[in-house]
Amino acid sequence: MHRQAPVSNELRRRSVFVSPSGVHSVVLRHDLASFKQRLHALERVIAEWFITLTNEQIAVLGEQINFSKMFTHISPP
Repeated sequence: MHRQAPVSNELRRRSVFVSPSGVHSVVLRHDLASFKQRLHALERVIAEWFITLTNEQIAVLGEQINFSKMFTHISPP
């Protein structure tokens, strides 16, 4: 995950002080390092807590999934 600093900054804005390396440690500890892992965790939370997503949230998730699939078929040089 390459977005630790923005996450750290957003948390700081909400008065939760976690360094970028701290964000990275939490992400790894909870098996959320890849998009696939985060999506699986989200699916579990939605099912366990009976959360209903809005149409907008579903659309954004669909866009993210399609975007991520584009890059899974590209072989590294």
